[in-house]
Amino acid sequence: MDNQLIKTMEEDFPVFLKAFQEFIRVPSISGQGSEDYKHPQRIFSLLEETCKNWGLDIEIIENEVAEVSQGSGEKDIGVLLHLDVVPAGDNWKQPPFSGKVAEDAVWGRGSWDNKQPLVICLFALYLFKKMGLQFKRRVRLIMGTHEETGDWSDIALYLKKKNPPNFCLVPDGSFPIGIAEKGFANMQFQGKEKWECPSFKVIELKAGERVNMVPDKASLTIEFNEEISDTQIKEWMKEVPVPSSVTAPDWEIEGKTVRLNFYGKGSHSSAPANGINALFFAFTFLKELCSYHGKDPFPVLDFMHTLTDDIKGEKIGFAAKDEFLGATTGSVSIFSYNQGEIECVQNMRPTTGTTCRETAEKVKQGTEKILQGRASLEVTMKERFKEPLYVDPDENEEYLVPLREVYKKVTGRPPKYIGTPGSTYAKAMPNSILFGPLEEEDGEMFHQSNEKVPFPRLKENMQLYILALYRLLEPR
Repeated sequence: MDNQLIKTMEEDFPVFLKAFQEFIRVPSISGQGSEDYKHPQRIFSLLEETCKNWGLDIEIIENEVAEVSQGSGEKDIGVLLHLDVVPAGDNWKQPPFSGKVAEDAVWGRGSWDNKQPLVICLFALYLFKKMGLQFKRRVRLIMGTHEETGDWSDIALYLKKKNPPNFCLVPDGSFPIGIAEKGFANMQFQGKEKWECPSFKVIELKAGERVNMVPDKASLTIEFNEEISDTQIKEWMKEVPVPSSVTAPDWEIEGKTVRLNFYGKGSHSSAPANGINALFFAFTFLKELCSYHGKDPFPVLDFMHTLTDDIKGEKIGFAAKDEFLGATTGSVSIFSYNQGEIECVQNMRPTTGTTCRETAEKVKQGTEKILQGRASLEVTMKERFKEPLYVDPDENEEYLVPLREVYKKVTGRPPKYIGTPGSTYAKAMPNSILFGPLEEEDGEMFHQSNEKVPFPRLKENMQLYILALYRLLEPR
């Protein structure tokens, strides 16, 4: 039956591709109230239309979460997916919401995270129905709309209405099989400090759109007490260690006011080492500006410079490491300075063996130690935190055996257990493990500019998910 499924998949691939492109074309950016995005109404409308065309049963619960189910049985398999995406960002070679086919790949925001596995799983149910397959277990595709915001009230609502599945796949990480995740917590820093002296004053510094993204741009506005030349700014920029791999800073001068843009490399904040935080260059520039004018760095500025650079907490004091999951990390994801008012959000990923509360306390203590009373910052952990996750594979062997078999059959690689620094819906539902869609050679495609999936990898993933669901559901 495996060969027949793959053959039918190939025959109907144009049906899948058309739907995949249509889903990418909907800019379903969560957390946006703008009518330009029409979220989630527009994406739900497309989902309903697709299910109707493919003969699938769908239920939308309070315009927050959708369920597409098939089959019956005493046990059921859940697949936790999300319809929302993060903002596109800049520097795309192809339009981010085009679903364009170019360079033997499908381009667009969500082509990996998470519309690829979502449409594949819908397509799997379409194939099962078309082929008249019967199963001993029921399948539930559960599709939320708030995953990228970290809210997850959509899944909480679902669990108020329905019992959880016996076992869940979450295709929102990496292959082979993810049984552990780091925690998720947001530290908020608030304070007041005037970044001004007789020679200049900072009007505004702003960066970051999402807590789960490393900022790839920081915008700074400074007012000087005299007109500044382009040559002078270039001299100060010599002390800013901007690598050649990112866009060079740019600026414009209007009289005594200078507006500067610093650029970095966006990445998922669960892996800040994969990105380059644009804020670090802005803070470095301001420290150089202070030095040039004979002034010590402003204490909070100096601290923020350290906080942004210290992603493993070796200076701040939250450092911790687990052999399986690796080190706790922190990413300064959102920052705002506006005429003395300072707000900052640091996204924390505590490793197993620690807790979010323990990590938060270490951040607070480290902040006080570094500032040494020179300035005051109120440091709090936001309520929506999620502790590290570990799923015992021995207790879920009946579900993991089919996944291991399919992974080895399709890829030829060993189906080992892994952990992830990310935070997914796996934490929102009992007995949930990660299963793809990324492989190591794909690199960091989540939340990146130029997100695209090459056709060979797309078809490999289609085989993986279709065969995995087929075996998990136990054909009659």
